[in-house]
Amino acid sequence: MGAGFSINLSSLILSAQATLIDYSQLKFENADGLSDQDVNSINQSIKDNLKSVVNFNIGAEYTIPDVGLRLRAGYLRQPDAYQGDPASYDRNYVTGGLGYLIDEAVAIDFAYAHGWWSDYGDNYGSNESRTYQSITDDRVILSTTYRF
Repeated sequence: MGAGFSINLSSLILSAQATLIDYSQLKFENADGLSDQDVNSINQSIKDNLKSVVNFNIGAEYTIPDVGLRLRAGYLRQPDAYQGDPASYDRNYVTGGLGYLIDEAVAIDFAYAHGWWSDYGDNYGSNESRTYQSITDDRVILSTTYRF
């Protein structure tokens, strides 16, 4: 379930969105190669270990009048779905970008996104050789739009 809004204040657009996802409602059915007992065990593990989360995004876009240049910024948070995990496991992103309308039909957009969160990995089985990781993710996005 999700909800959002945006408001246009002359040259400034503000937006926000929230999405509720209940991961504990996931369910395997008719899994090829698994017995009913295995499927039931996996489904119970999902109910026992996963939870509901609310993802949210906020953003702003400012258009410089008479130039056609759009400046953008945003923030995104995707909480971790596992019960008991600390908030440091939630994925966070900050974004920034520029957009330019070349003419009425063609636009070019440039964006940068920086994300960070913590995670762990098990090398040789559960809890035998665990590594804790601080993860960062940097992305550069270039796109063009043609409107007809």
